[in-house]
Amino acid sequence: MAATITPDGKTVDFHFLDVANFNSKQGGYMQHAVFTTLDANHHTEDWTFLAQGKLINAHLDLQRTK
Repeated sequence: MAATITPDGKTVDFHFLDVANFNSKQGGYMQHAVFTTLDANHHTEDWTFLAQGKLINAHLDLQRTK
């Protein structure tokens, strides 16, 4: 995966580049991920996994407990 970061430094965007010896019938791979910092105690993550031609998305909204 390759990452780019926004100019404000709050979002890191990971994009799939390549995989060797991949057999789509045996599994999948992480295609995309985005991490966004909302404040010092809160961030979100968005994940996209590709398995057998189907996209599986997950969204996490994470906050530190005090």
